[in-house]
Amino acid sequence: MRHGSTGVLLIAAVLSIGPPARSGIIDRIVATVDREVISAAQVEEELRVTAFIEHQSPDLTLENRRQAADRLVEQLLVRREMALSRYPQPTEADSAAYLAQLIKDYGGEESFKAALVRDSLTESVLKQHLTFQVTTLRFLEYRFRPDIDVTEEEIQAAYNKEVADWRQKNAGEPPPLEQSRAALKKKLFDEHVETEFSTWLEETRKQVKVTYLEQDLQ
Repeated sequence: MRHGSTGVLLIAAVLSIGPPARSGIIDRIVATVDREVISAAQVEEELRVTAFIEHQSPDLTLENRRQAADRLVEQLLVRREMALSRYPQPTEADSAAYLAQLIKDYGGEESFKAALVRDSLTESVLKQHLTFQVTTLRFLEYRFRPDIDVTEEEIQAAYNKEVADWRQKNAGEPPPLEQSRAALKKKLFDEHVETEFSTWLEETRKQVKVTYLEQDLQ
């Protein structure tokens, strides 16, 4: 069974999975997680929303559908953990901030709405996905971040690597460590969160029964 990418895109943007599929779409079940279902319409909608957020055309090829189905499984597991652990849910203002930034990225309200029509999406559907993005980021914050620390040795090693790469492309002396410390620490911290999240997903998947009803998605 394939395991979808759980890297930076999952943490920062792939996180847009979860809301029910839009009404009016002829639907079928493509996968189940225990007794919960994932539909073909949800897979397509996830691909369309992700493409919209990234300012790309939807890619509905088989490989992308496989990855989307896998991510939907992972996001369902996150939603379960959020409910079980009673992590704080985001407010409407939290999601509104994401929506406002997306509208700005599209050049304003008029072009944003035109793009929604072009991609067969509604603002309501987009808001649902953005809300879940914020929810998942909250999950990462409460579930993994408190236990993660970045050591001085790690920062120094990362800096040494950057210096070596810098000297291959530039003359003179590289920026001092103190100038790069904050950025290096954040990068290392995010990498640790990603690793912990990936490990959690792998272990959690072993505790549930995932069945793909479409052979092509296995």
